[in-house]
Amino acid sequence: MAAPGVPPRVYDADMPRTPASTRSAEIRSRLGHPVIDCDGHLSEFLPSYVDYLERVAGKELAGRFLARYRDVPLPTWTAEERRRRRQRKGHWWERPTLLVEDAVTPQLPRLMHERLDEFGIDFSIVYPSMGLLANAIRDDEERLIAIRAINEMHAELYNQEYGDRLAVPAVIPMKHPDEAIAELERSVGELGFKVAMFPAGVWRPIEALYERFPGIEDHTPDGVWMDGFGLDSQYDYDPVWAKCRELGVAMTSHAAAAPFQPWGSRSISNWTYNHINNQPWMQNMLCKSLYLGGVTRRFPDVNFAFLECGVGWACVLLSDTVSHWEKRNLDALAHVDPARLDRSRARELILEYGGARFEGRIDQVVRAFPVEADPPLEGESLDDFRHMAIERAEDLGDLFDSFYFGCEADDRMNAMAFNTRINRFGKRLNAVFSSDIGHFDVPDMTRVVEEAWELVDDGAMEAADFRDFAADNTIRLHGQMNPDFWEGTPVAEYARKVLSTGAPAGKR
Repeated sequence: MAAPGVPPRVYDADMPRTPASTRSAEIRSRLGHPVIDCDGHLSEFLPSYVDYLERVAGKELAGRFLARYRDVPLPTWTAEERRRRRQRKGHWWERPTLLVEDAVTPQLPRLMHERLDEFGIDFSIVYPSMGLLANAIRDDEERLIAIRAINEMHAELYNQEYGDRLAVPAVIPMKHPDEAIAELERSVGELGFKVAMFPAGVWRPIEALYERFPGIEDHTPDGVWMDGFGLDSQYDYDPVWAKCRELGVAMTSHAAAAPFQPWGSRSISNWTYNHINNQPWMQNMLCKSLYLGGVTRRFPDVNFAFLECGVGWACVLLSDTVSHWEKRNLDALAHVDPARLDRSRARELILEYGGARFEGRIDQVVRAFPVEADPPLEGESLDDFRHMAIERAEDLGDLFDSFYFGCEADDRMNAMAFNTRINRFGKRLNAVFSSDIGHFDVPDMTRVVEEAWELVDDGAMEAADFRDFAADNTIRLHGQMNPDFWEGTPVAEYARKVLSTGAPAGKR
């Protein structure tokens, strides 16, 4: 992120800390709007987490949990073992270390709160690290214990103490709708969380494989499928979205590039190959499941955010879905209806133009077309858009208005969200600024806003686009669900003005 030839910042441990003067802070000072980070990251301090585990579960259950998960050695497979297993190569290290303050800030909420002005950020929604993995714990009791302890810890150490400028989301378990509803009621209703974090999917064993090969579900992600809570889900998750609406929280999804999750790539030697486009791939599956499953049709007043994935894929998804609807809606399917084929005329043309190579085999050629005796199976529908109640192509765009897409500062595809000349129906997609501080791809936390602003300097994004990106869209994401979300924060007055307009960015 640092410009070539610019030395990294260094700190003298013997000198008291003073706020840094940064280019990001200077950019923020010139804006007529706040900068809101919709996706930063924290790192949990394990000894503190143990304290909360014991509080939630008691020493015996906490001890059992720790015995299973604490000090578990990381796999040290050789290249040959990875080849045999076709095991993806993992990263070497995932957190910045060169700048000592950046290295420790994710573990220290007071320091993060103090440094926001250096970052040029008014308010940050800071996602947990352990929370990204907790939903994958196999044992139901241990998984729920882990999540409850995480939520209690973050409620007290972050939200209660530093909630004026930091908000940590509650981790929501999603293996079954009932557990999701219970934790939403507890974390939002009792602990006061304003943001809820959902996984990008829940992996479940493939039934036929599990029956034939018991234990194959242990070989994640190869013996499992990802349930996206919408289309073809194992359960009806509509009660979860209804509970989000009732409690006034958006559904924000954060995936993790973890070894037990299905990945879009599989290299045994190159982590970059595996990581590129993996988060968009996971969030694309979730988005399609909710979208084609009709969730946004049934819950138009619930907002959904897909984080750490960019927006380029979403522009493609909208365009591609419209193209499919134009060719595959029920009226358009007449063009591929086998009953409409003039088989007699097809025979005449084949014999006239096909020549000797067709002689004596004409029935085989005609049979290559679908036959009228091949109807859909009983109970199946040909209408892939039946859950969405689409009457015109523009409806597909309208159902996108409740989707928001987390975009990191160094992603030049962010500008695509606002390109009304390319996006279908001239739409502006709801891209939201994500700092991703605390991760390897942010080597200098003070330069994130500076890097995001480069799209304006380069003419790829207008200042008004940046306002939507850095402030207004995130205000709507959460404020439309909970009008009091921004009260008590430095952006409260500005947020009231944005929310008073009512219209989402995609409809302006």
